[in-house]
Amino acid sequence: MPGLVGHIAIPPMPASIDRALQKLAHFSRYATSDFRYAPTVHLGRIARRQGEAAFDSVVTPSGLVAVHLTGHARRRTRPYGDVSAADFLRDYLQGTLDPGNVDGGFVGCIVDLGRNRLQLFNDRLGALPLMYARHDRGFAFGPEAKAIFPTLGMQPRYADPGLVSFLSAGYCLGDQTLFEGVRFLEPGTILTVDLGTLAFASERYWKMAYEEDKGLVDRKAAGAALFEAIKESHESLLGARDGVFDILLSGGLDSRCMLACVARAGRMPKRTFGWGMQADFPYSDSDIASKIARRFGVRYDFFGYGTEVFLDNANSWSYLSELANDNIGWYAEGASVLAHSYDPSVDYTLVGDEAWGWGGVPANIEQAISSVVPHAVAPLFAKSVRPGMRDACNAMYRAGIERALQGVDNAGLAEQKDYLYLHGRVARFIFSLGYYKELATEVRRPFLTGAVLDVVKGLPRGFRYHKNLYRSVLHTYLPELRRFPQNMCSSLPDWRYDVAHRAPLRDFFTELLSSKSLEASAISKLLDPSAIERAWRGYLQAPVRPIDRKVGKMRLFKHWLVPERARIWRAARGDVLGGIGSRTDFDFFRALALLILLERQFPTLGR
Repeated sequence: MPGLVGHIAIPPMPASIDRALQKLAHFSRYATSDFRYAPTVHLGRIARRQGEAAFDSVVTPSGLVAVHLTGHARRRTRPYGDVSAADFLRDYLQGTLDPGNVDGGFVGCIVDLGRNRLQLFNDRLGALPLMYARHDRGFAFGPEAKAIFPTLGMQPRYADPGLVSFLSAGYCLGDQTLFEGVRFLEPGTILTVDLGTLAFASERYWKMAYEEDKGLVDRKAAGAALFEAIKESHESLLGARDGVFDILLSGGLDSRCMLACVARAGRMPKRTFGWGMQADFPYSDSDIASKIARRFGVRYDFFGYGTEVFLDNANSWSYLSELANDNIGWYAEGASVLAHSYDPSVDYTLVGDEAWGWGGVPANIEQAISSVVPHAVAPLFAKSVRPGMRDACNAMYRAGIERALQGVDNAGLAEQKDYLYLHGRVARFIFSLGYYKELATEVRRPFLTGAVLDVVKGLPRGFRYHKNLYRSVLHTYLPELRRFPQNMCSSLPDWRYDVAHRAPLRDFFTELLSSKSLEASAISKLLDPSAIERAWRGYLQAPVRPIDRKVGKMRLFKHWLVPERARIWRAARGDVLGGIGSRTDFDFFRALALLILLERQFPTLGR
């Protein structure tokens, strides 16, 4: 994907990022550039299109210090506008560099030959991926591991902690990756590398610290402050009035708020768009999104896909995505969707990722963790693990959770839950969906700017349960959105049913999960192939019902019987412990099959 790559070689070997750039040139419209600062320091950059303003690099007249920037960096205070590599260079030379004062999704690199060091930094939430490794040929970094392997002469191998995390949670946590020797730059981090010794150290410059603001204890005042922050956030990210943008309109509460806010600001997107199996399932996200778009007089494009195209895209997409997460929908949509369905003429796409507050009231730390990720390895994983490995796998998984929680300053369970959601799930699962979009378009997130986060971290915890204060804001300040219901029907493909009942899909997964396939995999160090195959065949014999997509009169009556204000206050009390931490046996089988699929791409990844 677009981003920065670099190689610091060990003398006498010269540094080279040529193969890294080739590995990242996924689409023909991509453009590359490279920079040499010494025989052993070679940097490069890949952008989505020729002439993209993000070829943003600057060097001091002496040639001793250079700054490279990729992504989008925006001033969080008026006058709003872009923060350039030159701005970061000025702050660095003055000793005032603070990426935490900048909004957006970006990665920066500073080469300082005078101090004989290289520094990498990302935005406060780590919206763009950066991986790095130290090996026999030096130190290398890039947005994908496939840029690192050929640069350092490394052969891809699975790392046990990454496998355990992926099979249990569906993504990796902390600085883990799936690959041995490759680490992930955590959110809000500056990584410093010595150009001579290649010793490196990381420092977190920002993390979410929740502290109740007395000025936000009153619900009305808190709602007003949050709405002002939302408006300010949209104003800061929209930029020039002649800018062209799209909105990913899911039909949910967040994306509809984006559309209402840009409309009130007198700015309309070129189009809105969404995904799913079918656009006209009543009360589905796509059905609601189309009605919202019609209300605001804006174009809505729906991109349909079904489970059948998974077989066409699975191999190429596993190679391209490197399993940043196990969201199987992306393996159906594939790279061709990114290449042809996203509009390359737009400057950016607005996406409704948020951190208003997650789940209900945890009674203990296990509930707090389970609201976000499973608190232990998957049950089927535990049943299938090799003898004597269960405790080790549990320890590896808990270490990943602890790494994601590292640095939390709050003792409260609700705060630790929200911290894990932001620094764990948002950073490594939700943003990884953004990584995929970033292959085709710049992604901006108006609900994750500094202005919004400053309000959220000062809210009483009760206002964050089930993001109930945000719901109040919508009800009070955007009444034009009240008429639209919430999602009551899925428009996504029915993966569980189709994998169990459609022969081509079932046979594909059965081959991947066979004893023969598993025994040839490094995963067999941890799992018993025979136990997995037996469990899979038992799963196929159990009845699987299709998704019920009908919204009957009784369901509608129950939905409308409880008015929106009542739902808001019920959520405010935190009566229900919501959670996304539970995973089914199908989730485990899916993740395992994808890992086998990616492992078969290792010769190409490392070539």
